[in-house]
Amino acid sequence: KEYREFLLSEIIAALMENDNQSVRRLAKEVDLSPTVIQKLRSGKQDDVKLRNFVKITHACGYNIILQRGRHRISL
Repeated sequence: KEYREFLLSEIIAALMENDNQSVRRLAKEVDLSPTVIQKLRSGKQDDVKLRNFVKITHACGYNIILQRGRHRISL
């Protein structure tokens, strides 16, 4: 469980860094509080809704793709 929590925070931190997103700018863009973004980034909050995670990834210029064999679904 701790590894998954760490992994989520590392993914969000990397997305933000790669897109040069600040906590405040990202929070405004995805309509979340800066406190929530900071807690997700630092690993203090690990219960992100999928909808919010998708919004964060899109705001940073990424897409989430589910793939099974050749079948792909973009979120």
